[in-house]
Amino acid sequence: MPLLFFAIVILVVVATWWSYKLYFAKENLPALENGLLIALLAFHGFVFYFINQYLTLAPDRQPGNGNFGLLLMFPEAALFLGFAGIFFLKTRRYLSKLSQAARWVTLGFSVLLVVVMLYLEISYADQLLTRLGETSEPWYSWYYDPKKNGLYGNGYTFLMFLGILVFLAACLHKGKAKQE
Repeated sequence: MPLLFFAIVILVVVATWWSYKLYFAKENLPALENGLLIALLAFHGFVFYFINQYLTLAPDRQPGNGNFGLLLMFPEAALFLGFAGIFFLKTRRYLSKLSQAARWVTLGFSVLLVVVMLYLEISYADQLLTRLGETSEPWYSWYYDPKKNGLYGNGYTFLMFLGILVFLAACLHKGKAKQE
């Protein structure tokens, strides 16, 4: 299963490189960008789900030697940062075409999404750390303990980061000046 997953990661990297190679052809660029963005959004959503469900051990299970999840989490962090840049630029470009009122509504919904996801993430982390008990390492030493992989690789953090990116794009948009 992990080898298949790493093969999929390599295919996504190759597909991303190939898609941006097509970027310079300037043919059907909006459709290409939208398709790439949707594919990468689905891929990273799946990876966060995979980390939380399959690479995070239950509190009652004994871990082996080391944290196998790190083999996926560090490459995913780098790939997610690349995706975050693409998502931010595409969102900023889209928001620049909207009215000021629509941008304010988007800004409000992104703040609401971030606040709700932050609350859910803190609640999730509190429940997990309570189940792990006092014998566990502190939360910031998650890389030692495969039982804590889900603290940073879960749906709450994924949606929270997307909300932060939309918030930044709404704040830093390049609005066109109105011509009178």
